Amino acid sequence: MCTLTLNGKLIKYRYSKNEGLPIVFLHGYLESMDVFTQFIDTYMPEIPTLILDIPGHGCSESIEKHQTMEQIANQVVSLLDYLKIETFIIYGHSMGGYVAQAVVKQVPQRAKLLGLLHSNVFADSTEKRENRLREVEAIEQGKLPTIAQLFLPKVVADFNFQRLVSIVSEWIERVKTMQPQGIISCLYAMAYRPDNTEMLNGSTPIHLIGSDSDQFLTQQMIDKMTKGSALHEVTVIEKCGHASFVEQPQQLARAIKRVYKEFC
Repeated sequence: MCTLTLNGKLIKYRYSKNEGLPIVFLHGYLESMDVFTQFIDTYMPEIPTLILDIPGHGCSESIEKHQTMEQIANQVVSLLDYLKIETFIIYGHSMGGYVAQAVVKQVPQRAKLLGLLHSNVFADSTEKRENRLREVEAIEQGKLPTIAQLFLPKVVADFNFQRLVSIVSEWIERVKTMQPQGIISCLYAMAYRPDNTEMLNGSTPIHLIGSDSDQFLTQQMIDKMTKGSALHEVTVIEKCGHASFVEQPQQLARAIKRVYKEFC
């Protein structure tokens, strides 16, 4: 694990510099880069990978109080530049998928593949945006630990929760070490992110990964996205909720490696 100051802000990351095309993994809301470490170390240790705490989460500082996806993406691109990673594949989990889209829009010539890991290209609905802003108010009232306790268990499917309860508990405890204002800054970034539907027919190939029991990426959303010409592959992970990297890591690794070989 390394820390670095970029553009005046602290960022935490880990770069496994092996031979080949690097894969960037971006975590989701109320997570940190640590959610990917066991998955990477167990199932793809031979592949060069970059993981990082998204600005506002983990140990990485937010860009500003009400940051945007574009600002977060700029920090990710700055890290890629610092590490001299010219071309890459990028997979984003949930919120990380929104950041990944913004990264691809900034440097489309460098991104060989956009992986949407339980994520989507659509802007928030009015209702969803209002819910995020209510969550901001709750965090401002000191309720971040409560939000983590309510939200993070839903990330895994009910039928997987018991065997993963210790992992989910670790995620909840980690949130208690994060800065509430950083989480708020990411809620604003998500609430006001642009609609990226045009990317479904863009020049960057997309690997869409969903599952059969995801509470957040519904089958309806998957069906809507698969109509795009940019969809290179669609993977549906079985017996899984919103976190395939811990619920069904072998299935996920097989899917990513299969596509990865096509772009190396």
